[in-house]
Amino acid sequence: MGFIPILTTPIIGRFGSKIDQRYLISFGFAVFMLISYYRSNFCPQVGLHFVVVPQVFLGVAIACFFVPINSLSFIGMDPQKIASASGVFNCVRTLFGAIGASAVTTIWERREALHHVRLSGHVDPYNPVAIDALTGLTNLGMSQEQAAGYLARQISIQGNILAGAEIFKLCAICYVFMVAITWLAKPFKASAILERD
Repeated sequence: MGFIPILTTPIIGRFGSKIDQRYLISFGFAVFMLISYYRSNFCPQVGLHFVVVPQVFLGVAIACFFVPINSLSFIGMDPQKIASASGVFNCVRTLFGAIGASAVTTIWERREALHHVRLSGHVDPYNPVAIDALTGLTNLGMSQEQAAGYLARQISIQGNILAGAEIFKLCAICYVFMVAITWLAKPFKASAILERD
């Protein structure tokens, strides 16, 4: 993912300045939304393409997002205030990035715990599927404790996957709103800002 933005950022910077930057930001958010929705279908059996291919598109979307968002941040700013505004912008971006990362991690942990409890409720002596699974594991040479531990690990893995899928779906919904919010900004072209300065 890191290599693609390095290649595409100069292209976006050169040719993207001729169009309304909100189109580029919206395109970036739309790609983020599609990739988040795509990743919400993650399962343990996915192949390498499931992980690698979205990263390529994500790299292009990052370039389409960050280049114009920086321009949008400084619209109407006096040239002598741009350095201070840049510092505030980077501080706010870093702060809310950290808040977002901790919020997502907390939600993920809590949703995993919820799914773990729900899935564990199906492993009881009256569930024939659970009994068959434990019997199959003990027939492979595991003790009862080892088989129960193996099932507990599988439940944790599945709980994490379900929680991750929910977070990706939530992110996809948030990106839809972000596209709409982008269009509340004044129309602007980066070339017009440069010409004014």
